[in-house]
Amino acid sequence: MTPSGAFPGMLTPPNPNNPLDDPEPVEAGEFRHSMFAVFDSLADGVIVVAKNGAIEFVNSRMKSTLGDVVGKRCSEVLGCGKVDGACPSCPVNVDWDFGKGPNERRVQTADGRTVDLVVTKLFDPKTKRDLFVCVSHDVTQRVEAEDRLGIMTASFDQMSEAMCVADPEGRLIYVNKAYVQLTGYDEKQVSGLSMTDTTNSSGTMPTIMKAAQTNGWHGEMTGLRRDGTRYYVQVEALPVKSEKGRLLGSVGILHDVSRQKTEKVEYEKYTSELESKMEARTVELARRVSQLTTINKIGRVVTSILDIDELMTELVKSISQGFGYRHVAMIMMDKERGDLFFKAGYGWHMDAVPKDLRIKLKEGIIGHAAYFGETLVSADVESDPRYVRRDLIGTKSELSAPVMFRGEILGVLDIQSDLKDAFTRNDVSVIEMIADMLATALTNARVYTEAKEREAALSVLDRISKQISYRLEPTVVLDQVARDAASLLKADKAMVGLIEPGTETLRYVAPYRIDKSKVQGQTFSTKVGISGRSLRYLKAEVVNDYMADPDGQ
Repeated sequence: MTPSGAFPGMLTPPNPNNPLDDPEPVEAGEFRHSMFAVFDSLADGVIVVAKNGAIEFVNSRMKSTLGDVVGKRCSEVLGCGKVDGACPSCPVNVDWDFGKGPNERRVQTADGRTVDLVVTKLFDPKTKRDLFVCVSHDVTQRVEAEDRLGIMTASFDQMSEAMCVADPEGRLIYVNKAYVQLTGYDEKQVSGLSMTDTTNSSGTMPTIMKAAQTNGWHGEMTGLRRDGTRYYVQVEALPVKSEKGRLLGSVGILHDVSRQKTEKVEYEKYTSELESKMEARTVELARRVSQLTTINKIGRVVTSILDIDELMTELVKSISQGFGYRHVAMIMMDKERGDLFFKAGYGWHMDAVPKDLRIKLKEGIIGHAAYFGETLVSADVESDPRYVRRDLIGTKSELSAPVMFRGEILGVLDIQSDLKDAFTRNDVSVIEMIADMLATALTNARVYTEAKEREAALSVLDRISKQISYRLEPTVVLDQVARDAASLLKADKAMVGLIEPGTETLRYVAPYRIDKSKVQGQTFSTKVGISGRSLRYLKAEVVNDYMADPDGQ
């Protein structure tokens, strides 16, 4: 496309507004004559029109079509879309901005020809006027060829067989839709690529292409699709030559026989997969039988043992041995502290877990399971942001099931494996079933333990009452009270203190398993310490972490 005001074979017309762009020393008439001479030499038709539409020049090519029409109005001669004596699409009438470039359009003539029109503005130094130059290029044959090519391409796309056309160098220049479906390469992707590039058959394709460009080639070929899968085709390749025998390229028809070629392979694969599934199903059934046996054993354990410590120890051992889990741990809920603590465990390296291990709610997978009251499964703990690595090494996946009774969290049954994706839905169901059984067993054991503790407490209180009734020596009675209190609470040490009359001091008179010399003769203020707080508020104080208590310092 030529720039605005420019034509092949001549310089850009002068600009009258630029004093440096003066057409002198060439006379204006000579410039006009030479300009029209250039137009006359063009193979395309040229018409020069004034602003009012009057034709001032036609070149020889246009004159052979229209005759001598100089002086007539272009709308009368051409009449393309004329309305009230003017063409509505004419760039002169619509005030086209020629500063942005020439106006280009395609029109259909009355005699059925297709013409491309290019209109530009040119200043005539002789008449001091703007002229408009219209170059007409007949593209009828090209448009008809494009239409025929479009029909042919559409016909090829309707074919069920894959088709491709390559140039003499073997580069693809056309593929139909069936070829795209067969290979995965569309027309844009194959542009400039060779058959070898799109079939991944570097060993056989050069030989096939050479034969196809001489006498043609017929045979079977295998290739790889764009996604890497393999296909098999019967190929009919023929050379494409001009009327004079010059090689223009080659065309290939590809018949997909992948289904026939792979049926046997697919059958064998299906048979193998079916056998594998049957074997896996047999293994799964055997596993479920083993699980049911283990669940039955665990059921007997949880219903026959009422001691909580013994129950937890036997439970984790039975689960680990029965299901083959690497690590099984029972983490109990501490209501008073609001966190979890390690109760029992069984498995490899379980001795590395500290017995005083405590876990906060929402800490790690165990803490999350307890906080939300939901079973959590982590198929890959390394990629799980909730996972917190403790003392166990080699854990790859984890299953944590909350142990709940009537909505109350009693603890978490935690299973860990050294394999990723170790737990199936069946594993989850089984562990949740065991957790429900355990919740009931724990509740029963707690009821039994509490009953035994109440019985023991009543026995101790009865004994203390008798000591007070039968003994007159206060020191003997208080010593017995300290001993019985330590026994009742399973404590290592105990002391009984008395308030000095008329004072706010406390004197410990009956220490149990405490060196008497350390407290003998000493008094303590009732305004400080945990004992002082108990006296001030007249209620029992239970402190599980003495050093963390503000009055324990």
